[in-house]
Amino acid sequence: MSDDLRLLVYTFDSARQAETARGAIQRLTRRLGGLQSHLAVVQKRPDGQISLREPGDLREELSGLAASVVGGVAWFVYSFAGMLGPQSAALASQMADTTVHRLVGDTGFPDRALYEIGAELEAGSAALVALVPAEERDATVHELEQLGGHLWEHSLPGEVVAALRQVDIRE
Repeated sequence: MSDDLRLLVYTFDSARQAETARGAIQRLTRRLGGLQSHLAVVQKRPDGQISLREPGDLREELSGLAASVVGGVAWFVYSFAGMLGPQSAALASQMADTTVHRLVGDTGFPDRALYEIGAELEAGSAALVALVPAEERDATVHELEQLGGHLWEHSLPGEVVAALRQVDIRE
């Protein structure tokens, strides 16, 4: 088995399709018995906002959990006190997310690179970003095409390629 890795970016019409593809690739990787592929889903919502879901990135997992918990507590407390619960919850969620991003290092794909991919997506669509072992490339491509994905070939700046090579998928 070589240490050669391939970066694949597949676009989908919806985040649901990209999440389905992410699960399929995780199952495929387990079946093939190779290194665990590193995966991320980048979504561009209809309003143009970009969101990231990267299960292998501890910072993203913690920030999502912290934002949900803190926002829920703020909503409950401020609603119960007769104040503006939804606005307080949104502000508290945003502050918790920002704090976690500041305190916890990025352990996955560089967020800047994922946001650049998201900026190129059509509103309402999503992309699955996968860093896979070279020997699993063909099986992965076949699986993603069966799920309705479209390979997005795009030249990446040298510094982005260098940063992506730093991702350790040998968990």
